[in-house]
Amino acid sequence: MPITEQQLLQILPNAGPRAGVFVGALNRGMTRFGITSPVRAAAFLAQVGHESGQLTHLVENLNYSARGLASTWPSRYLGADG
Repeated sequence: MPITEQQLLQILPNAGPRAGVFVGALNRGMTRFGITSPVRAAAFLAQVGHESGQLTHLVENLNYSARGLASTWPSRYLGADG
């Protein structure tokens, strides 16, 4: 179920002109991963909007301290003694 730029702007109004840049990629991704029902498309686009600040944050910010990283992903970090 492809979406149009106008529909994406209704869903993510703060995306502005960026909406047109991403419509094609979002449609290809939804097709590739079987996101074909309105409910699945709504869930996917809501998550995209949330994670990207409505397509305004395009790079992960990684604003974590060393302690924050270790507490968020403890299995990936050794203690201070190695």
